[in-house]
Amino acid sequence: MCVADRWGNVIAATPSGLSSTAGVAGNTGIIHGSRLTSLNTFKGHPNVIEPGKRPRVTLTPTLVLKDGKPLAAIAVAGGDLQDQAAIQLILEMVDFGMSPEDAFTAPRFSTAHHTSSFGQSKPKFGSLSVNSRIGESLQADLKSRGHVVTVSEGNVGGVALIGMEAGSNVAHGIGSGASIVK
Repeated sequence: MCVADRWGNVIAATPSGLSSTAGVAGNTGIIHGSRLTSLNTFKGHPNVIEPGKRPRVTLTPTLVLKDGKPLAAIAVAGGDLQDQAAIQLILEMVDFGMSPEDAFTAPRFSTAHHTSSFGQSKPKFGSLSVNSRIGESLQADLKSRGHVVTVSEGNVGGVALIGMEAGSNVAHGIGSGASIVK
């Protein structure tokens, strides 16, 4: 979720782990999270369990600032797809000048070139999932370069996004099931 108020305060949050089977801490209502499953025991892996390490987790709510002021708030649901979707949204808005609405609806892609954060499945090198709106000629070009292309109807990740209009406190929100107030 992302929230902005009339004073220009902005937050992004990605609550998760609500399906944890570890239970609730006494009568506090606090659910034990399941994110330690993102650590692994493969010797030499960047996310190995050892002193001084912090696990890489898939929860990456993001605030984008320009000149110290909020430009966007991004929260993505979708496990290992979260960072992949968030960086594409940031690039679309910052580098390619897209509006938040256009960035949200633009087709995205994802890979599984990494050890899965859940279940520790092996990397699927060459994998590339693309949105069906990416043209067949581009899909063919990607395949000719060695990618194992799969096509999906939906976009990568469940995105909540707020874009701030520069020089004002006007925010534009978009997302699946979003409550939007401009």
